[in-house]
Amino acid sequence: MDSCCNGSLSGIVVDYLELINHYLNTKIRLDVGSSLQVIGERAIRHEIDGLAAAAANPYWDTALTLTTIYLNTYYYFYIRQDDTLKKTTLIDLVGKRVGIMKGNQHIRFILQQYPSIQVNEFDDNLALAVALVDNNVDLLLAENTLEWWRKNNTSLAFKIGGLLEGEHKEVSIAIRKDWPELIVIINKALAAITPEERAQINNRWLSNSSFNNAEPTVVLTAAERAWIIAHPDIVLGTDRQWTPNVQMTQNGIVGIEPDLLSRINALTGAHIRLELGDWTDMVARAEQGDLYGLALSVAHPERASTFLFTNSLYGATRYIFTRNDQKPSLHKMSDLVGKKVGLLRDNLSDKKILAK
Repeated sequence: MDSCCNGSLSGIVVDYLELINHYLNTKIRLDVGSSLQVIGERAIRHEIDGLAAAAANPYWDTALTLTTIYLNTYYYFYIRQDDTLKKTTLIDLVGKRVGIMKGNQHIRFILQQYPSIQVNEFDDNLALAVALVDNNVDLLLAENTLEWWRKNNTSLAFKIGGLLEGEHKEVSIAIRKDWPELIVIINKALAAITPEERAQINNRWLSNSSFNNAEPTVVLTAAERAWIIAHPDIVLGTDRQWTPNVQMTQNGIVGIEPDLLSRINALTGAHIRLELGDWTDMVARAEQGDLYGLALSVAHPERASTFLFTNSLYGATRYIFTRNDQKPSLHKMSDLVGKKVGLLRDNLSDKKILAK
């Protein structure tokens, strides 16, 4: 969650700690350990006063008390570049070799629900990556910090295969149990952090990532927030050929559609992502319920029985393409009367125009 650059610390936790110090006029600082395991053990022994990012689990309860939650994060499945992952629930890990970060008590705690999952722990992100690439584990279960490491180290040998369904991590600060006064003080500082300050931190660190778990910056009802939590991975289909709307690159999916979804995720706290494929197949899968919907669709009567439609995202100009040996005499729709016109199968936008 934090990174060291030129001897200084930066990251989401660092930004939140700076705000806490600002509101309390304190000098709480971070001590970065060699591994998550080491830093956790030092907190248990009270060699340091707490943990800047921790989640509720029985292991911490013996020595640490949690503040109120200041961030929500999720867990991702990381797989080798040539692999695919069809299902992303805990039960799908049964019998598999799963690599996790040593010392991540929350992941260890949720994996204990299925003892037949073969859990392998590693000291750092490099060790996790090597274990996966060398086929010493079937997949990794880790937070978004591993994706930051992967991008910064230009490691394209593995990728995010999906988001663990039904689980998320509520991040708090953990303070030694014999300092209850500090818990009360820090909670007051966390309550003083404004929605604008939270949004600024989220936009700085999460808005350009391929996974966006920013806390909401638009007003949602309790029911809407609960719905988002209950649906942590929303997959929309789109056509892989629709450049510049969408394009697959070595660094992931880019284009107009992923940028729009990234912004929607940042504003709502949702996790909506794209799946690329043949358009006809995407439409069929969405109609059958294999996908949550389509990222780009015209509001057409043929789809009204299956789909609901949002407000319009943006306008698109339609072009008429002819052979090079034809004169450019087609300027309006009436010029197409009597002509054979080709269009992409299941593209209802073009059908709607031609129906006129």
